Amino acid sequence: MIDTETLRKKVIDLAIRGKLTQQFPEDGNALNLYAQIQEEKAELVKEGKIKKEKLLPVISDDEIPFEIPNNWKWVRLGSVCNEMLVPQRDKPKQFDGDIPWCRIEDIEGKYLNGTKSNQFVSRETIESMNLRVNPVGTVISACSASIGAAAICTVECITNQTFIGLVCSKGLYNEYLYYFLKASIKSLKHLGTGMTISYISQNKYRDLLLPLPPLMEQKRIVTRIEEICVQIGIIDALQQQYESDREILKGKIIDAGIRGKLTEQLPEDGNAEELYARIQKEKAKLIKEGKIKKEKKLPQISEDEIPFEIPNNWKWVHLFDCGVTQTGNTPSKTHPEYFGNDLSFIGPGDIVNGNIIFGRQGLSTIGKSFGRVCSPGSIMQVCIGGSIGKCAITDKETAFNQQINSLSPIMGDSKYLYYVLCSGYFYGIINHFAAGMATPIINKSSWDSLLVPLPPYKEQKRITESIDEVWRALELLDGGSNED
Repeated sequence: MIDTETLRKKVIDLAIRGKLTQQFPEDGNALNLYAQIQEEKAELVKEGKIKKEKLLPVISDDEIPFEIPNNWKWVRLGSVCNEMLVPQRDKPKQFDGDIPWCRIEDIEGKYLNGTKSNQFVSRETIESMNLRVNPVGTVISACSASIGAAAICTVECITNQTFIGLVCSKGLYNEYLYYFLKASIKSLKHLGTGMTISYISQNKYRDLLLPLPPLMEQKRIVTRIEEICVQIGIIDALQQQYESDREILKGKIIDAGIRGKLTEQLPEDGNAEELYARIQKEKAKLIKEGKIKKEKKLPQISEDEIPFEIPNNWKWVHLFDCGVTQTGNTPSKTHPEYFGNDLSFIGPGDIVNGNIIFGRQGLSTIGKSFGRVCSPGSIMQVCIGGSIGKCAITDKETAFNQQINSLSPIMGDSKYLYYVLCSGYFYGIINHFAAGMATPIINKSSWDSLLVPLPPYKEQKRITESIDEVWRALELLDGGSNED
């Protein structure tokens, strides 16, 4: 898979170095453009439209970060912006006007088009609080919290103190400045100071070095970036389609595996009827030893219940018949001593892409006795909520909350049963049970009664090996596309 996000960053970086566009003599040069910008600023100062600023330090050779074309010029950002608008720290108390009050959530792509929260400030409030209004075309740059975020204002607006507003001179194309800021995220983050929340001062923005091309080339650079990004967008769409197709393929492979379509049935494997008998004998032994509780027997499976055909030496069984099942439990939060680092404790959010993220929370030795714990090799499946059906195998002793059910296999292959539980067939049954409920849920008794196709143990192992082999092939295919 191609890392399109990195590719976009590389394209922008090359563009602001002058590597993607041709330099034309008719464009003039940035030295003359810079002189015109200074004349424009002097005129605005004379007219009282902007304040006169102190001289910026001369750029030394040691500061230059990279080479640029001969007709470009290194400048300080403050020398080519007419204003740098720093918002007041105080938020308006009244929103009864027509000037949008904007936050970082209002950015859409590279533009700020208004407020999604419908908060508008009046001209009176702006005057009384001395608020700074960003004119249309201002480039706002996050100077704290989300440093690196930037956008071009398509409307007159006010922002909170997260942003500084960069008002470009006529010789600085605002879209070029936007892409320069996107290319400078790492440098901007480095400039930030502060113990709790990093902050970039107005003076640091003024001193920031900017490679200034002739104005016509600035516009060609923006056009070239966006042309290439359209192509990258097509790659993104194709990769998303591939990812979707790959997930469909994975589902079909699992489906074929649990139907006996991927493996040969070998007489020497025995049959699932014998395996089922051994499992029930082992469960009876565990009940007698007091290691598990006796539960009521489930009714026999009728022909009408069979969802699809399986090989003759397999057997349809209830999930409960494959091992020990449990629903999790959360010890009382009123007893903080129940929580600690002695035993991993997971919830639905800790099951991600078939894996378990350990370490977010845990139980103490005392808390363990009040929780539900399953052994290594158990399959955990979310049984309630929007992520119902998600599952993973735990590789260590684990406690879990009441939104998760667990199956600890007896004489069965954990990986095979995991594939059954995350198959389209099984997921469909769970969602059928949960349909129509405000909060999707499948209780333990219903979960226990769900049907599972049980092959002989050795064939279970061969099925998982066949499925895993396809996964490895897909990963190799992805690796090959990266090398290309």
